[in-house]
Amino acid sequence: MKGLKRLATIAATCLAAAFFLIACGSPLAPIKPTPIAPGETVSGSVNVTEKLPGGEIGQAPFAPDVEEIEPSSRRPVFVDDSVRVDYASAALKVANGKFDTVQGQGSFADYKSYTRDALVSFVDGSKPFAFGTVEFDLRTNTTADSGVIFGVTTPVDLFWEGRGVTYYFYFFNHEGYAYLGKCDNGGWWVIKQVPYGYNGVDTYRMKVVYEGNKICCYVNGKLVIAYRDHAHFKGTGWGFRTNEIGVTFSNIAVTSDYLYGEE
Repeated sequence: MKGLKRLATIAATCLAAAFFLIACGSPLAPIKPTPIAPGETVSGSVNVTEKLPGGEIGQAPFAPDVEEIEPSSRRPVFVDDSVRVDYASAALKVANGKFDTVQGQGSFADYKSYTRDALVSFVDGSKPFAFGTVEFDLRTNTTADSGVIFGVTTPVDLFWEGRGVTYYFYFFNHEGYAYLGKCDNGGWWVIKQVPYGYNGVDTYRMKVVYEGNKICCYVNGKLVIAYRDHAHFKGTGWGFRTNEIGVTFSNIAVTSDYLYGEE
């Protein structure tokens, strides 16, 4: 009997592993909430990024860090996504530092930082980003923390996390990780870190799908992080942040659609 129970346990574990990779392919697939402790680091089950000759960081093998599927007795938090938003005329505002801007391919300009600690955001309540998908091309360098902020619940007018500042931040960090974190009223919380080697030459297509307390993060069309936040933010502001010069955010696209799925 013990042997049969063990086989049943192994089978259930394998089934969960098979399902978790499609967690962001279905809006209804719940992701197990994990309590977050201040300063906690959650690493993915992946190989550590290795530096190649010459000091550049190469693409290391990686596996998505996705919370296990849990029983359907726990329901995800849904948002009222019946009201769709047209972001065509939305304008980002430079909140800290300085950017060069040029006309982008879509509705938004392309931004390139020319000071350190640069932050650009959109917090106009007339075009809230309460749910949907934001995509952009990122060209950064290996000493920067650069990416998208979303779920902003307060006006952002300072670069560094401070009291009263609240948002999620999905980015490449200077240690070679794809990283999802949150600034909660000035306190920093690590959610997920997945080693993902990148270089300062190539451009990477970044994507976040944001639905209630469920967050799915992609790089170049591949799912990297999926997480369901047990204490999710309800802010509607969004923008981009980097702490280095010469970082480019381009081909920005925002929609109320949930663009799940890998390419």
